[in-house]
Amino acid sequence: MTEDSDSISEEERSLFRPFTRESLVQIEQRIAAEHEKQKELERKRAEGEVIRYDDEDEDEGPQPDPTLEQGVPIPVRLQGSFPPELASTPLEDIDPYYSNVLTFVVVSKGKDIFRFSASKAMWMLDPFNPIRRVAIYILVHPLFSLFIITTILVNCILMIMPTTPTVESTELEDHRRRRHRIGEESARCDYPDHVLPVGVRVDGPTDLYGRAHAEVHQEVPAGRFLGQSDRRELGLSQSQ
Repeated sequence: MTEDSDSISEEERSLFRPFTRESLVQIEQRIAAEHEKQKELERKRAEGEVIRYDDEDEDEGPQPDPTLEQGVPIPVRLQGSFPPELASTPLEDIDPYYSNVLTFVVVSKGKDIFRFSASKAMWMLDPFNPIRRVAIYILVHPLFSLFIITTILVNCILMIMPTTPTVESTELEDHRRRRHRIGEESARCDYPDHVLPVGVRVDGPTDLYGRAHAEVHQEVPAGRFLGQSDRRELGLSQSQ
């Protein structure tokens, strides 16, 4: 009984192995062997050879273990054998289903499983890059989720807060400055060589030059040159 429990403990402990460059090479070799096997099966099908059932074992093989999925805590039977010093560090995938897939896992300090791709991130950061390791360490830290939730809640509170007089006065001042700038740009227009700014509306008791003109009540199309016909439509005299 003791020998069985010791052997099981050793087997479970061997599941948690640091993810090294040798681990990545072994995964790539298994993937290459799987591709060669698939090519061989395709060649046999193309040549019409009889394929044995043990050759075409697509329905067999390991299946994903639901107790080792992404985001779930490691099973209770494995928590006692998990070395604390391996927390938040890349490990070889503990699910046999991913033995020929470029993945690795990280077990957080809260014993939650995080699965990552072993391919290069942003086409240049491999799993052993210090920048990527720091990012993974931050991501799996228990306080990171609390920080994200707090940020979302604070953002929601700020969105529903009423506008303060300071904010309203600032927005009003910005609006006045924009209108003043548009008015200055309109006043600098020299017919017919310039174009009115987009959205300029000639309306009110003044014309484009700021002089009193009570009959100007039309909107000038954006990007339109003001020629003689436009001046007549706006009620501007030749001297203006």
